[in-house]
Amino acid sequence: MLPSGFIPCSLRCREAWERNLIAFADREEFKRILELEDELRMKLPHFHLAYDEYFEKILLD
Repeated sequence: MLPSGFIPCSLRCREAWERNLIAFADREEFKRILELEDELRMKLPHFHLAYDEYFEKILLD
C-alpha cells in the first residue's frame, strides 16, 4: 500500500519504506482501511475524485 499520488522510484526504494510511504497490510488492516475510506467519503461535505481512494492498493495474493 502507498498513498495515492505517491510515485516511488521503485517499490524497493529503501527511503520510501523507512518513511512508511510503502507498507504491507494484513487482511484485517486492509479491511479497516477500506472502511475508513468509505467513512471519509460519506462524512466529507462534498464528493471529490481525490477522496475516492486515499491509498493505492497492490494485491499480492
